[in-house]
Amino acid sequence: MKKILIIIILSIILNSCVINENKATEPTNENIIIGTWINYNEIYEIITTSENYKSLENEILNIIISLKQQKINTIFLHVRAFDDAFYKSIIFPKSKYCPDKHFEYDILDIFVKICHRNNIYLHAWINPYRLQSSNYSCNTFATDLLNNNPEHIIKSENVWYYNPASPIVQKHIISGIKEIIENYDVDGIHFDDYFYPQVDFIDYFYKNDSISEKEFRTSAVNSLISAVYKTIKSYNDKLIFSISPSGDINKNINECYADVLHWCKNDGYIDYIIPQIYYGFEHEIFPFKETVLEWIDLVNDKTKLIIGLAAYKIGEEDKYAGSGIKEWINDSNVILKQIEFLNSSGIHSYSFYSASHLYSKKI
Repeated sequence: MKKILIIIILSIILNSCVINENKATEPTNENIIIGTWINYNEIYEIITTSENYKSLENEILNIIISLKQQKINTIFLHVRAFDDAFYKSIIFPKSKYCPDKHFEYDILDIFVKICHRNNIYLHAWINPYRLQSSNYSCNTFATDLLNNNPEHIIKSENVWYYNPASPIVQKHIISGIKEIIENYDVDGIHFDDYFYPQVDFIDYFYKNDSISEKEFRTSAVNSLISAVYKTIKSYNDKLIFSISPSGDINKNINECYADVLHWCKNDGYIDYIIPQIYYGFEHEIFPFKETVLEWIDLVNDKTKLIIGLAAYKIGEEDKYAGSGIKEWINDSNVILKQIEFLNSSGIHSYSFYSASHLYSKKI
């Protein structure tokens, strides 16, 4: 019942906000991104509730049609979450979240074709550095590195990550991006907020005393981002490279070494920045309006700002919001008000996390 209520609310929001956009500054439709993320758990649910290949295609089609009816025009599909693949790859193993049920399927291929038939953009979302949780084995490439060259791997609590400073790792990530672009008609490549894990570790690759370790790590991440951008544009200049970092600018720069300021102010890094501003207006540390305005000040005219909104928080406690903990429970119109504020600020593009909060098989 709660999920259905969320979907009804978002349907009203999405339909009303398009009207508001046209009344505000009359932006062209080509410049408006109304997106949503489909994560690996949602893909797993889609697969495991499908009886055969045809029912899988029909289920994906129904989801795409439902999202389109709610004005979604861009999907960020999780195709690589743990150095694995929801597509046919010779570099990465098939994801454990993509189980075989006596038929073969290529999730990315199905989504690309169905999205494009319905005039929806499809961006391939990958986690470049994250490898595994404690109960998910690394693939052969990562296992070999861990056994023979452990300096290329970082462990943070129960999760393993590639070391962003490793040249071997960077080459591996670029090879995976090339494979997607060469074999699938995607509209872009998308990273989220997984960069350096927030953990102390001895970095084997840091040997230059002329710069700080922070500068070294930031440079390592920037090097990959620049290389990914160049790789994508070498295939097709119209392909989009986007990143969805944390909504906390300081955390990005000083803890994850994701230099969002540099990416947004300089050419050759990203096309879209989609900060995860998953906060309400009453959040004590990151109130929505003030946080959005900080990002507006950070972005230049060459980088498109799209705001990530928290559809998953509707009706839920926001446990890190301090005195604003009950805001999403007490006010079912938080996102509607957020979109109205964005429109008034000249921002007409946003993306919802995540898709399952917008569609339902019961409707």
